[in-house]
Amino acid sequence: TEALRADPAAQRLLRAGEPGDALASLLSRPGEIGRATAAYLDLVGHWTVGSGSDVSEPHLLEMPHILLATIGAASRGTPPSALDATGDLRADVPQGDRNAFDELLAEARASHRLRDERAIYCDVWAYGLARRAILAAGLRMAKAAAIEQPEHLVEAGHREIRSLLIGSGGPSGEELAARAHYRERSTESQAPPVLGGPPRVPIPTDWLPAGAARTERAFRTYVAAMSAEPDRIQTETGMHRTATGVDGLAASPGTYEGRARVVNSPAELAHVEQGDVLVIASTGPAINAVLSLVGALVTDRGGMLSHAAIVAREYGIPAVVGTGEATTLIPDGALVRVDGTAGSLAVLEPAGYDRRL
Repeated sequence: TEALRADPAAQRLLRAGEPGDALASLLSRPGEIGRATAAYLDLVGHWTVGSGSDVSEPHLLEMPHILLATIGAASRGTPPSALDATGDLRADVPQGDRNAFDELLAEARASHRLRDERAIYCDVWAYGLARRAILAAGLRMAKAAAIEQPEHLVEAGHREIRSLLIGSGGPSGEELAARAHYRERSTESQAPPVLGGPPRVPIPTDWLPAGAARTERAFRTYVAAMSAEPDRIQTETGMHRTATGVDGLAASPGTYEGRARVVNSPAELAHVEQGDVLVIASTGPAINAVLSLVGALVTDRGGMLSHAAIVAREYGIPAVVGTGEATTLIPDGALVRVDGTAGSLAVLEPAGYDRRL
């Protein structure tokens, strides 16, 4: 980003022509700009965008406008300061316990980042590289008229791909096309909340030895704060539809107004633009690159320790999580106000509204 700020011609490339061509021009530019672009693409280019655990999801090299937008956003200035309430929390800790508090906080900060780093440098990267290989094989097969589109090969299993490549059977092109059609038109909301019988109730913690009971209570508290279910949130916080929008958990403070970008599939993340309000079921490490563009974040699911809540606080953007149905209720393109302090989202103008009329 420092090299970009010092090179006006390179900055113009961010806004010139097709995103893929602009990215190629930055990559081929001599000196520090070209080297920095290559290093950045080597790092993030094959990260899948979505759940991070499916070869059907695009990787960032397939979304050059997102890469250009993140580079441009980083080059335009310093991002907002992350929310840090350490001082206020520490003031409430008894004087004799503050050294222990500092040590535990440092340990938590050092270890908690592994949650994203493990996913980014293992799952997200691995699935992106696997997708690249599958698409390369799919391109060969599409040219040979064995399948309709290169992307359809992601619908085949490992053994099926091997059989298709060596010409010893495997699913037909029509079968793979049908699988792609089914997957693209199905949503997770169509799946039942539970497979099999009803979930078993965890054993009472007072049945456990003291040390194990304390650990179990801490673990359950963490899980509840990370993945709070909408029905429980509604009971505990009064979350409900409002006359103009929806309420949820106040996950990251502040207010923001912008256009809602409702995302129901990884492919729709390609439509996110700088300053949008991202409305999505939930987030994970595979969406981090897109989150650097948004002005606020709203999710259907998640609690105060969910990925969405934590990353929003790190980016310093307002967030409301655990709304239950924001992706259903909020129209894509509507002008909305997100109040991350109160935990609410309100629609100010419907999608396509022209205030000049």
